[in-house]
Amino acid sequence: MESGKKVVLITGASSGIGLACAGMFRDAGWTVYAGFRSHRITAPGMLPVRLDVCKGQDIRRAVALVGRREGRLDCLVNNAGFGLMGALEDLEAKDICLQFETNVIGLMLLTRAVLPLLREARGRIVNVGSMAGLIEFPLGCAYCETKFAVEGLSDSLAMELSDFGVKVSIVEPGPIRTNFTQAAAKFADKLERKKGSPYLPYYEIRKRLMSDNAWLYLPPRDVARAVLHAAASERPRRKYLVAGPMGLYLLAKAVLPQAVFE
Repeated sequence: MESGKKVVLITGASSGIGLACAGMFRDAGWTVYAGFRSHRITAPGMLPVRLDVCKGQDIRRAVALVGRREGRLDCLVNNAGFGLMGALEDLEAKDICLQFETNVIGLMLLTRAVLPLLREARGRIVNVGSMAGLIEFPLGCAYCETKFAVEGLSDSLAMELSDFGVKVSIVEPGPIRTNFTQAAAKFADKLERKKGSPYLPYYEIRKRLMSDNAWLYLPPRDVARAVLHAAASERPRRKYLVAGPMGLYLLAKAVLPQAVFE
């Protein structure tokens, strides 16, 4: 390890927010371990590591690799995840279970595995949550549940680790221009076509909102800047909202009666 060079492990780093984070940490002088599940990252200055957070073997190997090569870990960025969009009645049990296994359980198990390294380094944990962990919407039952869970996990973990000098932050993006959104939309389209869903009006509204409001989507680098600040600042914030104009929805939820908001 290069003397004084900090080390970060980023999950889901092969595209979107994760790739933007990996590039920004690299440019800031960090040693970057870029976790990938199926698409190996090939960007210069990043060390690819196979890391499917749903596989215990991948977690053990990745943590052992970082420990053996670097002897330390200064930051874990929990970014891996996907969005399961569809009405609850339309979703298959296996898809719901995979949503939680990826977005919540895998995050928890990887975090648990690296805690000895983070405690020794008095490091940071940065969880990439979502605005969907603060505000609910139709067709988002499964996804919103996972992101609400990550909110609670982050706050609980921050209290558990405070005496060890490990700080925990959660970054809460709104709509971001990545393949993540496209993949979620394709899954919802598949449900609509396959089932002739009774929730068809919601699917139609979703399509219209996505096509009419593309200007609201922020670039991944906006999220990466918040992640790097949480990792490197002497006084990181517990929560970073990266929502742009969509933040007005949170204001509406805070001031309006629930029925009016809905």
